[in-house]
Amino acid sequence: MWKSYLLNNIFYEYLLINGVNENHIIKVALDDSDNEELLIK
Repeated sequence: MWKSYLLNNIFYEYLLINGVNENHIIKVALDDSDNEELLIK
């Protein structure tokens, strides 16, 4: 879980630094069982 969390935050910051508007970024924890329906099986 920590690896996913860190990578998610690093990539989020990367997107912001490179000019992506915060309103255009969607963060979803795909390793969270609450979001299982979002995974392709």
